[in-house]
Amino acid sequence: MIPTLQERREATDGLLCTLGYRDDMIRHEFPVWVGEQVRRIDTAAFTRSAREPQDQTSSAIAGFLSAQNGGIRDAFDTAAALATPVVILAGDSALELWSVGASAQRERLHSLAYRDAQAPPDALARELAPRNLLAAKQATYQQSLFPTDVAGLLKEARDKSAGRLTQLVERTAAHLGAGSPRINRADRQWELTRISRLLIGAMAALMVSDKVLVDRSQRPETVLARAQQRFQNYFAWTAALTPADRESLLSAIEELGRDVSYSGLDPTVVASVYESAMLDAARRADFGVFYTPPSLARTMLAHIPLEELRPETRVVLDPSCGSGTFLLAAYDRLRQIAPLGLDLMQAHEDTGRRLTGFDVDPLAVEVARLALLLNAMPATNGWRVEQRDALAAGPALSASLVVSNPPWRDIRSRRGRRVQTADEFVHRMVESVAPGGFLAIVLPAGWLASATSRATREMLGKRCSVFEMWRLPQDTFSGADVDAAVLFACRDHREGGYVFRRVRRRSDWRSRFLESGAPSDETYLAQPDGGLKNGVWLHGPLDRYHDRLGQLPQLGSVAYVGKGPVPTPPVGKRGGSGPFLWLREMTGTRAYAPVDPGLLTRVRYPQEFNWRPDDGSRYLRPKVIVSGVRNPDIAWRLKVLPDLDGGIIPRDSMSVVIPEHSERAQVYALCAVLGSSLASCWIDTLNAGRSITVAMLKGMPIPAAGDVWVELARAGERAVSEAARGTLGSEELVAIDRLVVAAYGLPSQAFTVLAEHFAGVPAPEGAARYPSPTPDVGCKQKEQGAVSRTFGTVLELAEDRVKLWISGVTSEDGEWGDIPASFPGSQLQPGATFNVEIVGRDVAHARFTYQSESYLNLDELIQGPGVPA
Repeated sequence: MIPTLQERREATDGLLCTLGYRDDMIRHEFPVWVGEQVRRIDTAAFTRSAREPQDQTSSAIAGFLSAQNGGIRDAFDTAAALATPVVILAGDSALELWSVGASAQRERLHSLAYRDAQAPPDALARELAPRNLLAAKQATYQQSLFPTDVAGLLKEARDKSAGRLTQLVERTAAHLGAGSPRINRADRQWELTRISRLLIGAMAALMVSDKVLVDRSQRPETVLARAQQRFQNYFAWTAALTPADRESLLSAIEELGRDVSYSGLDPTVVASVYESAMLDAARRADFGVFYTPPSLARTMLAHIPLEELRPETRVVLDPSCGSGTFLLAAYDRLRQIAPLGLDLMQAHEDTGRRLTGFDVDPLAVEVARLALLLNAMPATNGWRVEQRDALAAGPALSASLVVSNPPWRDIRSRRGRRVQTADEFVHRMVESVAPGGFLAIVLPAGWLASATSRATREMLGKRCSVFEMWRLPQDTFSGADVDAAVLFACRDHREGGYVFRRVRRRSDWRSRFLESGAPSDETYLAQPDGGLKNGVWLHGPLDRYHDRLGQLPQLGSVAYVGKGPVPTPPVGKRGGSGPFLWLREMTGTRAYAPVDPGLLTRVRYPQEFNWRPDDGSRYLRPKVIVSGVRNPDIAWRLKVLPDLDGGIIPRDSMSVVIPEHSERAQVYALCAVLGSSLASCWIDTLNAGRSITVAMLKGMPIPAAGDVWVELARAGERAVSEAARGTLGSEELVAIDRLVVAAYGLPSQAFTVLAEHFAGVPAPEGAARYPSPTPDVGCKQKEQGAVSRTFGTVLELAEDRVKLWISGVTSEDGEWGDIPASFPGSQLQPGATFNVEIVGRDVAHARFTYQSESYLNLDELIQGPGVPA
């Protein structure tokens, strides 16, 4: 007998109840914005109660009572739009359970007969429980039954919602007359500010209405009035609107509310829309801002051990809060660790009053307030978010956590010296961190090595203890063309070093590192001033050999190193006669091979270049031409071209290395050294910018004088000859890399770490010189092995190793090893304790997490309640 719709609903609700979803966690006929229309989920289950936000972040299970309601495909599309990882299809004979993931992934999980709806298998019930599904969406738990990307599903749903809403906001802004090209910049900026404020207000009214279940069939006037009544403080500004602006606001509510439901939208979508639709290029340049991806903010907050702070001292400050991304992440993080004994509303109020944010952009402040309001709904706001210049004179506020992504404004001149806006914010943030508190800051990766910022780094190192750094790829922030860095520190003095993580730019790096919490590509145990160069906070695989490398001569001692000259515009029309050969770009050249004559044009020097004091005679000498500008995300930073006969003048985007003695043997030897993995690793470690400076090349260590240079010259000559014939292969270059490592006096292990650093990365000669490692044949077995949960402590730290004791895994005396890839930097100090999930004894691939009882000593931990079950 085919069940009725009522019977299907009762069976679906009964199953959800069995899985742990209470009545206030289940919504019927929940509206979801999909494409150009609003669809309904018959039964939607959330991981939070109705007194908390029920949206994309907390959606868990979507139940559909009939396949005839738009079809199965529509059901999965609707679930994906709400970022719901599980779908229940109530069919004619059974409840079909499916998993939903990113990129339209879906997989059948189980089929339950209606009579068994309240008796699902234990493993399935455990995986579908509210707590576990929420953890999966937050990338802190990986279900064994789910082959789909749950965390990626949430990001995809957010991005699609933000994209659709951005287009709608842009159309509405155009309808309201924003941005007329016939007015000057000042008037245009004023008009954009006015329109943006009205658009933010319209979105606020609609979101409040949808999320507190106000009937949206009402007129715009009613929608606005109910929102004003519900949150009087937030909407107080509307009382001062002119009649014309009020009409524009009502028009925007009507336009933005047509065929749209804001019920399930994540509050962070508002910030994305502001950045994409309301923040034009001029305004972005004025403020020097690159807004923080929500996934980065959440991951950063998760790495800060706020549990170490007493609950009454947990206060968060973002002095450059923008649209509130860090404040939202901090709100969620504080709510998760709110003191026991508080009911839901008390926890909301307690969390809200612990947040403070400032920004110079008044529109960004409005967006931050709205996002926080939506995230805390239905609780009222208690936070302090104001338009304010945090760098203005006056006493700094005190907070136990200061976290920010300050403006990355270009270096400018002040009182005869060059400064960086980020430095001023770092100084202000350090002043604001309370003793024992934490600092987390996003900076350009070049800040970690910039000579301009060295004094700021020294100040930070003296007043705080750095416990973790990240070096992230160039595409971390939309619109930014520089690598990013994240720095974590605390206002107390800790022993030992800190964790330095390097994340490579790959298509899936965000989902791996930010969304799924996977380990970084490279992890180092760094020491203060223990890197390749004093005062520089960038690290890499050669750090462990810094003592040896620091004793060697530098390239500048045996060769002239300089940039190519700057041509006189227009560049494209120069050439035709003269004694010199002009190389305009490296495109079309082959690494190690002499430059194809077809890529060279005759020029006169200095007549065709910006004024130079020299006669160009140095360019007539044999030399090595080296790439001077390379994407910092590419580990192979140096591409070498030999100019054996001399006479080539490269453009200023390249460097020249001209040996003291005009001998081909020296050119060949320098090709071997500069084209090696060791030379590129040196540059890749110390330079996070695109430009490879002359100073950096001059300061690069080279092998000491001796017979080894004869071997290097022979090896370089073979490479150049084979490259000219087009027969140069990776075997020859790998052999040269081995020779170079030995020439530097480094152990054979150095070659191994270099090969790992460049594994799978295309080299300048074209293919990957070192292929990606062969998958471990035991990897699948490890994945399928039983995961045990235990605990441990840090016993000792050495220069680049750590000694850990892990209960049931290591010996009683502990074991030395490299820093595990997922080890939290905050726990990298003798005596710190941690939790660990491990398969067998595979410490390197274990998952380490903060141990909330880390204030206990080892004996207390073993005897006390902190031992994991």
